[in-house]
Formats: sequence, structure tokens, C-alpha cells
Amino acid sequence: MQQNEVQEAFELMKDIEPTSPQEYILKGVTNLALGQQLDSREHLKVAQQYFQLLGASASECDTIPGRQCMASCFFILRQVRLLSVTKPEISRNFGWQCPPPGALPSPYTACQSPGFGL
Repeated sequence: MQQNEVQEAFELMKDIEPTSPQEYILKGVTNLALGQQLDSREHLKVAQQYFQLLGASASECDTIPGRQCMASCFFILRQVRLLSVTKPEISRNFGWQCPPPGALPSPYTACQSPGFGL
């Protein structure tokens, strides 16, 4: 996906049943990228489900990847108000730069992290 080969990345991941946090994240990211590229609600919903599943899990909810997944889930659901409650914590713990809700045109670009771009 670094070279914008979204469809190829999706094809590589589509038959993998995730068993680790990294695989759940990859499934979520590939579905999200394809959903954005194709404007597909189905792929966005699948991405949201993978992010929520990992982010809400007891073993991952207090980890950086787990919280990033929940933030991604909220973006997809366009629940920016939930992010504004956790924004100071996200910024402090993850180094994200977050403008106020509604300042940007798309919920997918509201926070930018050097290591986690959506």
C-alpha cells in the first residue's frame, strides 16, 4: 500500500483470518483504504468492525494500537464528539496533532500521527 496498490494489498489479506493484533489492524487498514478508494460503505463497515474488535478487546484496549484502532473506528463512524473527549489523552500518549472537531472537511483526516496514517 505504500505505492498505492490498495487492491493488491486487499487481495493479499482477504483470505487471512486474523489471529494477532497486527493482522486485525492490517485487515482493517486494507478494508478502509479500499473502502475510501471505491467509496464502498461495505468495506468501510468491515474496517470499522475490525478496528472496534481489536480496540475494545480486554487485552488491547489500553495499548497504543488498541486505542488507535478505537480512534479509527470512531472516525469511520463519524463519532468525532467521542474523539474530542479523548483528544488530550490521544495527543499526550500518542503524539497526535488533533485540530478541533469540525475544523477539517473529512473525519478521516482529523488527527494525523507520524506512524499511523489513514
